[in-house]
This record gives sequence, structure tokens and C-alpha cells, in this order.
Amino acid sequence: ALQPEEDGWQTVAALIDDLFVQYDNVMIESLGAGEPFQQFYANLAQRYVIKMIRVQTELDTCRERVRNRNRAHHIPVPEEQVAAYNKIAAAVEYDWAAEIDNNGPATEEAILAVIRRLLLGVSSFSP
Repeated sequence: ALQPEEDGWQTVAALIDDLFVQYDNVMIESLGAGEPFQQFYANLAQRYVIKMIRVQTELDTCRERVRNRNRAHHIPVPEEQVAAYNKIAAAVEYDWAAEIDNNGPATEEAILAVIRRLLLGVSSFSP
């Protein structure tokens, strides 16, 4: 667990560096918002090729999933925070390498197909 004085993004960056010793590719998940994340992203971009994937979900779908997910594996998030996070994530702009519509939800096979196309260097934008 992080201590109050620790920088979480520095900790994540160090873990990513460690993972790249063993693996050719590493994937993380984030809202991608805020100045600390932008600094983290810029720092990683100096050392690695980064391919950002936008995962989109409607607010009602997001709320339902947060409400029903296994609390043993996720930090509880109040309803109003779900709406705030969804709004923030929807407004974030990057040079997206791919987009996934997760309202369905996207199947494991569909998500893996997007990742495979990225690993092969094939454009994988969904319409």
C-alpha cells in the first residue's frame, strides 16, 4: 500500500520498468486524466512506445457494473463519483491507437482482437 508521502505514479512507473525486464508488452488501465497522469505518460513515452486504447461505456452501463461488481476485488465507489469519473474519462483526448465500445460489454475475444491488431501494427479503430 502507498504511504501518504509516496507518489503513486512513480511507483507504477517503477513496476512497469520491472515488468519490461520480463515481458515485451505491458498494459495498464487508467482514466488518463489530470496533470499527474500526463507527467507519468510523458515520462513513460521517453522510454517506451505507448499505444492508448479508449474504452467507452455509457454512464448508466458504468453505474450498473460498478454497483454489481465483486467488492472483494474493487474499491467501492459512491454513485456520484461514478458519474464524475465517467464524465472525466469521456472528455480525455489522446492520439488513440484503438477504441473499444464496452457497452455490450465487449467480449474477451473482441478486446483481444484489438490488442492483437495493435501488436501487429494494424490500425484497429472501430467505426
